[in-house]
Amino acid sequence: MRRNPRVKRIASAFFISMAMILFVQDNTSALIEYSLYKNINDGFECSGGESNQPRPEVKLRLGDVTRKALELPQPKYPQRAKAARISGKVKAEIVIDVHSGKVVWARVLSGHPLLQEAVSNVVCQARFAPTSINSPPVRVSGFIIYKFGRS
Repeated sequence: MRRNPRVKRIASAFFISMAMILFVQDNTSALIEYSLYKNINDGFECSGGESNQPRPEVKLRLGDVTRKALELPQPKYPQRAKAARISGKVKAEIVIDVHSGKVVWARVLSGHPLLQEAVSNVVCQARFAPTSINSPPVRVSGFIIYKFGRS
């Protein structure tokens, strides 16, 4: 039995549009859910976890400090992101206290919202080499890039 080519085109267009609607709905709900959980543009203090804090004054901007970290805990790949096959990079801006080598403030700059949440949970645990300069507290800024791959 031979099918009409017009019917085939209409049926395949219908299934493709339904798949796209379901995909957009799923990802939109994840974005809305995350935006209700946390405003991704706010910075937060690492010591107290207070959010919506402005970036502290810094003396120097170092750029990418990912490879300079002595300790760089890796975030857990969120199950929801894994199931949706979401991968990519997440960039976080940090402010480091030079005397202690600890991250004192952080803000997630870019990346998928489901991955950003995982990074915001571990970015404050990064540690850098402290310096023994006898001076008032000095802070520098930089950014860390976390990579999430498909498995």
